[in-house]
Amino acid sequence: MTLKYTNLLNKKLYFYVISLFLLGSLKAFAVNTEQHYELDVMPTKCLIVKEGKDCYVSVIIKWKAFKNDDYCIFSSLSNKAIRCWSAVNSAEMKQELITKKNVLFSLQRKNSTNTLISKEMKVAWVYKKNSRAYTTWRMF
Repeated sequence: MTLKYTNLLNKKLYFYVISLFLLGSLKAFAVNTEQHYELDVMPTKCLIVKEGKDCYVSVIIKWKAFKNDDYCIFSSLSNKAIRCWSAVNSAEMKQELITKKNVLFSLQRKNSTNTLISKEMKVAWVYKKNSRAYTTWRMF
């Protein structure tokens, strides 16, 4: 009796595992087909030596859309578009930046304020800014 119960339990478990796998695959497939825009920002991190210093970086931005239209790339550093294109569905650009904080890049249709897709370039540092004054002399 225990053997039959164990076999039945194993079959049910096997059925649930297969069902979850198939449902997970279908869900992933559905998400991928709904994705209409791509945006790649390289590098994804700008590394500086000390916190608070400027980060000098050359950023490569690539984007792709599902249909031709007028698109613009914006950054969180400015309210104005970095660059715009007319009647295209993909493009690539290079942008020189100097920043101390994370920068969010976004793809928008021209004459629209809706963000279609966005990616962030993070600023990271090796050493944290020292908050106390550094003195070089000692009394003893």
